[in-house]
Amino acid sequence: MRKRIYSVDVGGTSIKYGVFDSKKKLLKAWSVPTDVAIGSEAILEAIATEIKNDCEDVSQLFGVGLGFPGTVNEGIVIKAPNLNWEMVDVKAALTRLLGEKVVIAVENDANLAALGEYRSSSIDSDAMVLFTLGTGIGGGIVLNGKLWRGHNGLAAEIGHLDIGMFDFVCGCGETSCFETVASATGIKRLATMYIDNKRFNTSIETVYSAKQIFDAAKTGDKLALHVVDKAALAIAKATRMIALVLNPDTVLIGGGVSEAGSFLIERIEENYQALNRGIQIPVSFQTASLGNQAGLYGGYEAVKDYG
Repeated sequence: MRKRIYSVDVGGTSIKYGVFDSKKKLLKAWSVPTDVAIGSEAILEAIATEIKNDCEDVSQLFGVGLGFPGTVNEGIVIKAPNLNWEMVDVKAALTRLLGEKVVIAVENDANLAALGEYRSSSIDSDAMVLFTLGTGIGGGIVLNGKLWRGHNGLAAEIGHLDIGMFDFVCGCGETSCFETVASATGIKRLATMYIDNKRFNTSIETVYSAKQIFDAAKTGDKLALHVVDKAALAIAKATRMIALVLNPDTVLIGGGVSEAGSFLIERIEENYQALNRGIQIPVSFQTASLGNQAGLYGGYEAVKDYG
């Protein structure tokens, strides 16, 4: 009986690996740098080699779940800008490298994080949405216990909702995208803008990180508090848009920005309640619990679903 499931979270700077037994116990986790310059074929060969070297006995390998920062559909990475990939058939390549009997599950990384959080927690929800607030903003939707991928894998591109707050230009080329305000990058951009226009008294002279802003806000720094409130409003606005379409009962806040914990959650709730007029759609906001291992757990779950 094949007992091992590997999960691989492929990012632009590092590739995270996890190996699970058949009962979802994480046996080991590690990461290696991503050498984007070597191209997709060499990276996939390196992933297969890493798995083979760790597994030793490939006959014990049940499956591999892989998450990528981009558009994924039916085993193909349609586009992943941070990797410079386009139309890469990951499933076909790894099936060739690891064998026909190995289950290969390929998904968007935020989708896997959502699935991992949902299946590994006590969330009792028919409709759950995950916001991953990091360098950008990703998202995942779980409906009736299963990932909602949309028609061709483009569901939950939450970071590109037009929240209409600022005219910041997004990496996608549009303006006013959600991620230009509430991502770690957006929070730093907002803080720098307010420092430059000298609207608030602040102890901050140079902005280094979103965590710096949250730490300052917790001490009462007026500029930092204003920035956090703007980010919380952006999250509330995005949630309201999604709520009017999906009516989720749970919204999880994940990614590095979520480390602000209840300090951020309370402000999101206050802003959401102010927006929740007319059609009343209550939502429970929670902090995601698995941190940067959510995608690894999601990879395990995806393999079990595909297998």
